[in-house]
Amino acid sequence: MNGNSRNRADIPRSRIKLLNRLLTRLLISHILLASLPIVIAGILLTRTAKNSIEDIVSHRNLEFAKRTSQSIANSLDQAQKVLKSTAENVQTFDMRTITPAILINNVVKDVDIFEEIAILNDAGQIDISTHYISDRDVHMGKDFVRKLRLGDDYLSELQISDENLPFIELAQPLLFLDGSEGILHAKVNLKVMWDLIDSSAVGDQGEAFVFDKNGTFIAHSDRKKIYGKDNFNIQSILDGIAGNESGHKIYSNSDGIEMIASFAPLNTTRWGIVIQQPTPEAFRPARHMNMQIIVIVISALLIASIIAYIYTRRIVEPINLLISGIKKYSTGNLDYRIKPRGKDEIATLMKQFNTMAIRLTAYQNRLKRIERFETLSKMAAILSHEIKNPLNAMVINMQIQRKELEKSAVNKTKLLHYQNVVTSEISRLDKLVNNFLLIAIQPELKKSEVTISRLIQEIIEAYDVEAEQKNIQIIAEYDPGSLTVNADENRIKQAFINIVINALQAMTDGGELRIKVYADSSVTSEGYHDLVKIEFRDTGGGISKESLEHIFDFYYTTKKDGTGLGLAIAQQIIDEHEGKIEVESILNESTIFTVTLPLVFQTNS
Repeated sequence: MNGNSRNRADIPRSRIKLLNRLLTRLLISHILLASLPIVIAGILLTRTAKNSIEDIVSHRNLEFAKRTSQSIANSLDQAQKVLKSTAENVQTFDMRTITPAILINNVVKDVDIFEEIAILNDAGQIDISTHYISDRDVHMGKDFVRKLRLGDDYLSELQISDENLPFIELAQPLLFLDGSEGILHAKVNLKVMWDLIDSSAVGDQGEAFVFDKNGTFIAHSDRKKIYGKDNFNIQSILDGIAGNESGHKIYSNSDGIEMIASFAPLNTTRWGIVIQQPTPEAFRPARHMNMQIIVIVISALLIASIIAYIYTRRIVEPINLLISGIKKYSTGNLDYRIKPRGKDEIATLMKQFNTMAIRLTAYQNRLKRIERFETLSKMAAILSHEIKNPLNAMVINMQIQRKELEKSAVNKTKLLHYQNVVTSEISRLDKLVNNFLLIAIQPELKKSEVTISRLIQEIIEAYDVEAEQKNIQIIAEYDPGSLTVNADENRIKQAFINIVINALQAMTDGGELRIKVYADSSVTSEGYHDLVKIEFRDTGGGISKESLEHIFDFYYTTKKDGTGLGLAIAQQIIDEHEGKIEVESILNESTIFTVTLPLVFQTNS
């Protein structure tokens, strides 16, 4: 055998479709049972992780926003309180003295947020300032003074100095003891607010900014948006700030980048603060966690699959062993025994099959003896009938020969004729007895590996001359490669010869005998089998339906010179080799004998 040889015990598994295999179905069921909880847990974990990290990011940024808002509001509130307290003190001093100037200079010196403080008269002109009056001309007018007294504390819009630094203006009304009016005006430096906003930006791509009631940026981690006087235009956040609400929102900016924004109002103003971050960056930990969960789930699935495979293999292997043993039993090898594995139900089933095989072997042997006895009884009856004719002929011819010898003038020619008749009948009796012994005495098979194509070719060469004399052409067709069977070469050759002789005798007027040898894989109720088929197709005119039912019976023949034993012996030999012989016939056309034998292996040429 070479690499193409096949273990026939493995045939059942190799023929079953993958999805129909017990191993596949058990493996899928075990993997599903193990994987579904893992997958569901993985999905829940990823969703929980995503939601948790979204909440953490949103609440963290919201806390930053509120804290920054509170810090800015505290600074502005402190500035307004300090300015209001300073205004109350200034009103108690005589403006013609140096005391108001000393007071406002000390405030600017002590409070960093104040860049400049000035006292304006009722016309809105600077009377006293911490800077030189020529540095900046503040002129608000009497109408402003009156409005300031009627309304809230004054807070200007954001302004940018010549040094590109932010500031706003605060003002408090003054009412001096002499009855005159004025304004305490302060220039508040917002550089500290800008620095605070810069430090509040989260991540590499995060932004923090403050905007006024119109959405104009007052402070921004990106200075270009302040100098360009850009506006924040997310209306839902603007409305939230206007309603003094805080919260968070996911939106897409003008560049199409999805942002998660946390916002809070500045309580002392109508300003709002936003700390935002691109969602890909903000939720990067969630993605990392999701990837880790996916890796864990996949690893768990692989481990579960390996465990399921090992476990199902332990279940399926004894079943495959059982199937292999059943197949051997089904092909007639009842001497084969399955070695039980374990102590489970399958092992018990194996033991029961072994017990069944023992009983079947005994029953089969008994049945064979009964069948053989019946066959021999029928043959003995036929043989006794067949023997009577030659015996009667012999007795009659011997009686005639005796009378002829009693004559005075003996006719030697007649005596020789009677002697030939007796000799012929004795030969006939000998042939009958030999044929009976051939069937009655079953020889022990001497099996070996036999190549069918070689055997057929030898038979063709042996009968080629006889076929040519009868104007019969023998054509052989072989599958590529050598098909080998385990057989008694002499016996199986005798079976093929009997079939060939039967075909040659059927073609009395010449014709064609086509012999085809090919491999075939068939499925039967007994299981899967690799087979070799030898097909003998002759053009001898066919066999009638009535004769087809009896052609394998002993001593049944439709030919003048036939013994009725050739096909019966061929069938017996093929049965001994666990094979099968079938016949098909089309009357007046052809007859096909098909012999099927178990294939051992096929070697490619």
